Amino acid sequence: MAGRSGTTKRAEPSYAAAVLRAAAALVLLLLALCVVRLPWIGDLGLHAATVERLRHDFVHPGNPLVDADTPSPYYSPWTLLLGVVAKATGASVFVVLRLGAAVALALLVTGVVRYVRTLSARPAAPPLALLCLLLLWGTRPFAWSGLLGLESLALTVAYPSVCATGLAFHLWAWAARGKWPGAVAAKYRVPWEGYGWITPWVRYGDVVMVRAGRGARQIPAYGAYTVAPGYPDFFLADERERTAAVRRYFAGDGEARREVLRSYRVRWVVAGEGTAPGGGLRRVARGPGGEVLYAVER
Repeated sequence: MAGRSGTTKRAEPSYAAAVLRAAAALVLLLLALCVVRLPWIGDLGLHAATVERLRHDFVHPGNPLVDADTPSPYYSPWTLLLGVVAKATGASVFVVLRLGAAVALALLVTGVVRYVRTLSARPAAPPLALLCLLLLWGTRPFAWSGLLGLESLALTVAYPSVCATGLAFHLWAWAARGKWPGAVAAKYRVPWEGYGWITPWVRYGDVVMVRAGRGARQIPAYGAYTVAPGYPDFFLADERERTAAVRRYFAGDGEARREVLRSYRVRWVVAGEGTAPGGGLRRVARGPGGEVLYAVER
């Protein structure tokens, strides 16, 4: 309000802006809790394996999933930075991913706020933009890396795409100046157990025979390799042969199985409790999901 002195009194934030800020803060708190929990789902094992390889070798990390000297599209400046942090601190790869997720989430939120402020000076604009960005994705939950819907972001907050998107918003702001909470919570009621239970025996670089699926996607996150990659790898010339070898091992018996183990220097086999993995194996441990770790006897 202008007075006789010509000064202007700054308007107090409106009630609507305060409500929007509170709502945005609650949603961000939910995402912060997801960072703490870091759910085992989707491609988390792939990104964890990528950081784990970089922790051991910055220059020639090799394929993140199988024991092969190939390039990988999953190596990036962001994962290299996380690998440096992992090596410098000695922290678990999952602790480093949580730290990276917190930084990426902060970059995303501050980037959106900075960019929106270049478009509008209204106090309600930044929290309203955040709520729209996270919630206006329809009524059917859809999770995919690079998408910023609440459910998707809750499950992929540790992925490099979140950091890249946050940096993009900051870049746009610099250039300009010169499925719903219930659905997300339901996803976390039965989290994946992970394969930390194999680490007392399986060492970094050991090759593990495991069927395609969750095990092939998660085991490399703990430092071991699998015979076949758990994710498509266009740089791996013998990907089909490796996949066929896994099928051949679990479908065959006797000499056929021993040949596969020798060809890929397999030291461990992970199989279901009811699966007969063949001779030449010594039972070592049973995991929480009913899978069993076997050592290959030489």
